[in-house]
Amino acid sequence: MIQLDAQAQEHLDGYLSQVRAYLRGCRSIDPAEVDRDVREHIERELQKASGSVSFQEVDAVLSKLGSPTQWVPEEALSWWRKLVVRLRKGPSDWRLAYAAFGTLVLAFVLLVTFVLAPVSFVLIPAAFCLSRAAVSLGVDPDELGGKKWLLYPALIVVYVVLLLALILGPASCLGALLAVDRIEHFDILPWSGFGDLGYWLIASMFIAAVMGLSGFVLACVHRRWPALFPTVFHPFAGGLQHTRMNWLMTMGACLFILFFVAGVLMIKYPVWQSG
Repeated sequence: MIQLDAQAQEHLDGYLSQVRAYLRGCRSIDPAEVDRDVREHIERELQKASGSVSFQEVDAVLSKLGSPTQWVPEEALSWWRKLVVRLRKGPSDWRLAYAAFGTLVLAFVLLVTFVLAPVSFVLIPAAFCLSRAAVSLGVDPDELGGKKWLLYPALIVVYVVLLLALILGPASCLGALLAVDRIEHFDILPWSGFGDLGYWLIASMFIAAVMGLSGFVLACVHRRWPALFPTVFHPFAGGLQHTRMNWLMTMGACLFILFFVAGVLMIKYPVWQSG
């Protein structure tokens, strides 16, 4: 069995990762079988090599094998993967990256200039889908190189909105509910005679408590399904560590308890009315 040096092994792993990525949408071909065929071919070609096989030797064999896309017949792919593969077959596979970034720029231009602004809310998800498809069909994110600057902006925009919705969404809903229903449901509580300042001081305690609870719940979800967030927020959450989520869980629980208890005590003991 041949022995590959570190660079050669990394190059081979990268090639096989691309093959597996393209085969992900093809049910008629077994990725494990293709992986085995590629490795056996390299073994045959380089069996006479003396010592560790270098990057150049492996690269020469892989170049003869051809692009990773050749292992996947286009007729076996779904329609959207065919589109992505065709876009990626441009010079240096930059077509899809240019399409994603161009769509995002157009969306923001329309949004800022108020020209067909509603169309922006269609183009931004479209740019996200293009970027996500390019990243999903690629290899390790570190190997995207300069394409990151074109692919990541659309991903970041959507991921930030989604993350804020997960963390701030419940608290925002509570704030809206307190703003709409306070006269009907809360006028009998001690702070009602103090006016808006007392009311919103108390309300802010419970809104902050819900934000802490949201962080705690997200951390619990990650512990239960550790692959969920790396999949949803790919490729940015791939290195999400349990220690960080444990910190979020602890902080979320502490904030919830602190602000909830503070709110309850302020309701029970309205010190601002003591005078």
